[in-house]
Amino acid sequence: MITDERGLYIVKMLREKLELNPGCLDLSYERLGDSGIIFLARQKDMECVSHLNLSWNELTCRGLQALAQCKTLHNLKHLVLDANEIGDEGAQALAHSEGLVNLKTISLIQNSVGDAGALALIKSPRLKQLERLSLEMNELGKHVLTKFPDGTANSSLHFLNLRKNEIGRGCLDQWLQTGAFTPVKELNLGWNGIDDAGALRLSQSPTISKIERLILDSNSIGNKGAQALARSNHFKKLAGLHMRDNNFDQKGEDILLDMHVRILIQDHLKDGVLNLNERNLGNKGITALARSARLKDVRSLSLRDNGLDFSGIMALVNSDHVENLQELNLMNNALRSKGAVVLAESEKLKNLKTLNLENNGITPIGALALANAKNLNTLEALNLSANDINEKGTTHLSRTKCLKGLRVLKLMDVLATDAGAIALAKSTGLTGLEELYLNGNFITGKGVGAIIASPITKALRKLDLRRNKLSYEDQMILADSPLKKLESLRF
Repeated sequence: MITDERGLYIVKMLREKLELNPGCLDLSYERLGDSGIIFLARQKDMECVSHLNLSWNELTCRGLQALAQCKTLHNLKHLVLDANEIGDEGAQALAHSEGLVNLKTISLIQNSVGDAGALALIKSPRLKQLERLSLEMNELGKHVLTKFPDGTANSSLHFLNLRKNEIGRGCLDQWLQTGAFTPVKELNLGWNGIDDAGALRLSQSPTISKIERLILDSNSIGNKGAQALARSNHFKKLAGLHMRDNNFDQKGEDILLDMHVRILIQDHLKDGVLNLNERNLGNKGITALARSARLKDVRSLSLRDNGLDFSGIMALVNSDHVENLQELNLMNNALRSKGAVVLAESEKLKNLKTLNLENNGITPIGALALANAKNLNTLEALNLSANDINEKGTTHLSRTKCLKGLRVLKLMDVLATDAGAIALAKSTGLTGLEELYLNGNFITGKGVGAIIASPITKALRKLDLRRNKLSYEDQMILADSPLKKLESLRF
């Protein structure tokens, strides 16, 4: 029973918190207990509350039953009940509540909810708007379920977190039979004791067809389970599969990586263009990509921000499936000069026209390798911006006899000085350049003067010299030079 003093404290706290943040009532760590929650449920001034956090409040089923009967929380959309002592009866009361029908998110992490309570929430006839349900660290799978709740899983339920339970220990079949996963797009079954047999049953269930992201990390799945998942015909929309800390070896890992790549290509290959930017594929993922015969259908491949180094790119450029590749974007990786050498020595990139190596830690040695790359003589556009090639690397490029087909050269922020600009101006191998970008370097009027008088300007249409060391006089000379007739001159 709550005392008058305690009741006054709760009323005052409610008023202060709602005045501070109307609509959001955070009562976490207040240790209100069931009596405090019962008192809370009787208040008539909570219609504005859409977010309610009751984590760490020593709340049991009794308190949650009172909350479920509250008449003034009908606008509540997000309910957090983590780290309490709520069991099946409390979850079932929530599932049958007539006042909380607008709930979209329920979090019951670290409670005592079993299968019956969890399935009651998933199949609740009242909670038709429920989109996200978190039941991590409960008692799912601890006891064999003898009776399944009637009905189907709510079609609105897209996120289901069942992490750190015991579903894999004999109960996964039952969960699959209930159809609980049918509407789910993101399913977390990590730390559930799922073994090869469980992975096989999961892969054979048609109820997983809508899953886009599946988390199975920290289970006991071996090569057989990995193979079963990879060969499943029911993962029709799967875009992400997370299986760290399981029992498969390199063979199983390769099988899963091949599956991941197959899904990525299926989802992202359009009209010969495959954009896999920021996918965190790493060297292993790129090696799996290199194994895929679907690469033959790729004309333009973008792998920006994927954590690659020379070993990953070595697998890719030596693949038997890259002969049709015309554009390759490797921006923001860690290829360094060794990766540039690998690219230069590849005999498989016979049709490559565009190569983006921006921000890869490439030094003058890498620039030298590219300048002498006989196998890259089809290149028309090369981007080496944001690499430390300085004037040495620029000079190497200016002396190329292999890149005479270049039409676009980007050397922005490469620490080039006048010596590099003068070397480019004297180049006999880059006279076909139509676009030259030298932004963000240390070029002065001396370097600009060399470029103005250079034969490389004959075909030039665009020149960018912004963010260099040009004085006002240098800029005036440039503005009055023959280069003013270019389609685009920026300085």
